[in-house]
Amino acid sequence: GSGFGNYNQDIKVRISYKIYIIIIIALLGAAGGITLFSEQKSYSPNENRYLEKYPKLSAESVMSGDFQDDMINALNDQFFKRDNFMQVSTELKKMLGYKDIGGVYLAKDGYYIEKKDEAQISQERYMQNLRYVQYFLSKQKGSSFTILVPSGCIVLKDKMPEYASSYDAEAMYKAAETVLSSSKLIDIRDSLKEAEKSEQIYYRTDHHWTLRGAYEAYREYCKEMGIDIRKYDEFNVKEVCDNFYGSLYSKV
Repeated sequence: GSGFGNYNQDIKVRISYKIYIIIIIALLGAAGGITLFSEQKSYSPNENRYLEKYPKLSAESVMSGDFQDDMINALNDQFFKRDNFMQVSTELKKMLGYKDIGGVYLAKDGYYIEKKDEAQISQERYMQNLRYVQYFLSKQKGSSFTILVPSGCIVLKDKMPEYASSYDAEAMYKAAETVLSSSKLIDIRDSLKEAEKSEQIYYRTDHHWTLRGAYEAYREYCKEMGIDIRKYDEFNVKEVCDNFYGSLYSKV
């Protein structure tokens, strides 16, 4: 029955994971010895951050434990061919059927979609932010409009892996409608989902909208405000980069 099928699936996952671990340990062991003798790098363009360098040795730092912690961080950052090993690790995971790497779903059509479920969202912080916005708006004169930007996992549900979970967007929108009593809420989810059928609304390896996605939000805003909507082709759109990967690519 289904229980037996799940048992077999669990065994396959465990075997795949063990194979992955063995291969990675062998590769890391060979490269680990080279790391200490390689030239240190200060910046990672792929991760868009500065890298930790080897700390200076002192009795005080050793006794406090700071040296050990800093050394571990530096070894992680300065590891020989780090980006290459990360790429190999990712490719192995893909081959073994992984659908969730580094908090990112490997979705259909080459999309990387950030994992956003109830565990990743602080409802307390969300409600606090809504109350801050409401307080600000209550002090203003005239009418106001609020647009909540949905995550890719809400708009691109059709591309999500099977059984992938996401947060309860409906509940969060209802909470916003209740708390933001001084503002009219513009819900752009349906328009983004409809546009997604024919346009690329989100970047494939980044969590941001493309210009098309931003344009759809602009259209909905204009409708509510009674502003004439300009056609997309009227805007002077220029491509300034053709090798953009984005934050989700770096995570994976």
